[in-house]
Amino acid sequence: MDSILSFDKVALFIAFFMPGFVMLKVYELFVPADERDFTKAFPSVVSYSVLHYALTAWPAFILKPPGLWVYAYLDVLVIPILWPVLIVTIRETHGDFSAFFDARCLAVLARLYKDVFTTRALPTPWDSMFRDNSQWLWIRARLKGGGWVGGQMVYGSVSSIYPRAREVYVREAWILDAEGKFVKRRAGTRGIWIDGAEVVALELSRGVDKTVEADGESTR
Repeated sequence: MDSILSFDKVALFIAFFMPGFVMLKVYELFVPADERDFTKAFPSVVSYSVLHYALTAWPAFILKPPGLWVYAYLDVLVIPILWPVLIVTIRETHGDFSAFFDARCLAVLARLYKDVFTTRALPTPWDSMFRDNSQWLWIRARLKGGGWVGGQMVYGSVSSIYPRAREVYVREAWILDAEGKFVKRRAGTRGIWIDGAEVVALELSRGVDKTVEADGESTR
């Protein structure tokens, strides 16, 4: 009986598992997901690999060694990286390839790809509110119990990103009235932690809606 770890079987497994696996893992850099059980995702992974080969395997019928071995390596481990990047780019440009020549679109894509290398993946709606520089923004949240909490996202404030639970730490806490208007900074504040699970509505703004008191000083 042939060994289950024979070279042919290992090579076949690598050939039909790795491309799909690489595609999924790279895609999850852009679109974070819960921890995947690859024993259940195995059929999908193999399907992605087969589709990948259907589009890229044709040079293997033309090339000869050693070029064939080089291309085989690229086709199994390197080229699959490009598919998620292409898919995300098409989605971000809404399929309009002429947008590649638009400076604003290029700026969005540049930020998107930068986010991948700074562990800031393509956001959920919660992440979208904080993905840009949120420091010095005012934040207020209406809680399920009907009350308001908020403050200013000064240096040191931080928000969680998916797949972590929705949380935000506001470094400077303020007192809000019954209508959610900022009244004054809490004396001796060391910040406030807001649990996203208890939030009904969340707002970020560049300024407050009226003159407020910050420890006896008027500000906006």
